[in-house]
Amino acid sequence: MTGNYYEILGVPEDATLPEIKKAYARKIRQYSNETHPEEFQLIREAFEVLRDPEKRDAYDRNGQVDGNYETFMQEVWGTINQEQFHSALDQIHGMEHAYSEDADFQFAKAICYFGLQDYQQSKRVLYQLVLKEPNHETYRAYLGLSYLNIGDHYNAKKQYKELIRMNPNESNYYLNLSQVYLNLNQFDEAMRLLENRLDSNSDTLDDYNIMTQLAFIYSELGNDFKKKKIIGRIRLLPRNEEEREALMDIIMRDCEGAHPNSPIARDLILTVDKLNTDNYPEINRWVRTYLKRYPEQTNQNYARQETAATTANTSRNYQQNDYSDEKDIGGSGFAAVIIGIILSIIATPIVGIIAGFVYYFYGKRILQAIGCLIVIVIVGLIILSGL
Repeated sequence: MTGNYYEILGVPEDATLPEIKKAYARKIRQYSNETHPEEFQLIREAFEVLRDPEKRDAYDRNGQVDGNYETFMQEVWGTINQEQFHSALDQIHGMEHAYSEDADFQFAKAICYFGLQDYQQSKRVLYQLVLKEPNHETYRAYLGLSYLNIGDHYNAKKQYKELIRMNPNESNYYLNLSQVYLNLNQFDEAMRLLENRLDSNSDTLDDYNIMTQLAFIYSELGNDFKKKKIIGRIRLLPRNEEEREALMDIIMRDCEGAHPNSPIARDLILTVDKLNTDNYPEINRWVRTYLKRYPEQTNQNYARQETAATTANTSRNYQQNDYSDEKDIGGSGFAAVIIGIILSIIATPIVGIIAGFVYYFYGKRILQAIGCLIVIVIVGLIILSGL
């Protein structure tokens, strides 16, 4: 008994599963294990492969072009892993006639285009793959990146929302969707997305990138309080010594490649300084060096200079200054106690307590009012005496 598995069972290559089962039952009656053990084993082997969709698909692919498919694809992926995308693409184009319908073959082609930054071509190939396999997370993830890189924000947003639905634990999907919102100047949407992601889980080292993205957004929105708070959460991420050293290494590499005007780089450098509890000399030198590169900045936006944002910041600053002027209007605590005691004796304890509190919170305004009243009375008396 010779031939491929289809020939062994006596079925065509497009045979359905019921047809394969019937052929198998017929063959094992004809070639029983007792009388034809070798043939029986071949029949059994053929049936076990062809009855399983995944095994059958792999068998079919490996059978193409004299069974060289697996070897060819290994060579292609090896070339891709070496980032020799032009060479890999040449290999792929040379076998297009044989494997054009194969999903893995098409995905390898898409990765070559992506590696060459030809995002239009990678999008075209990946879009067809996602149409055929809409639940394939990797295909969709690369399609989202292709849309993001060509500036197609609408479709990028659509892909990342679906990816978050498919795998809500993958932080990169939240980061990339937030980047879409930032590209659209929808800072509040990006902020809410990342805040909700952090609120849904306990903080781990994997949340570092989300936290730094949030710190950047808070800086852009002029919310220094929230920025300091999220930087503080970054400092608390490590749960052991190994994670503490890993976090310092991550932050240092990020700061070394940061934009010269990054609004959060200095905060991260100071975080490294606080994490360096062992007082490593090389880290101390690094901190001193990079603090000079990122001097303390005024509250200026790094990426967004919109009129609306400027107006909002001006309004916030005005309210803060207004509050600063008003918060120091109370009287001294000692004077408030004396006034309270005196009025408690003259009137009642309730009147004394109320008067003491009123003076404590509004003493300076009261004294100003009394001063104005005295001036008015004096001026009035002078006028009346003249008459």
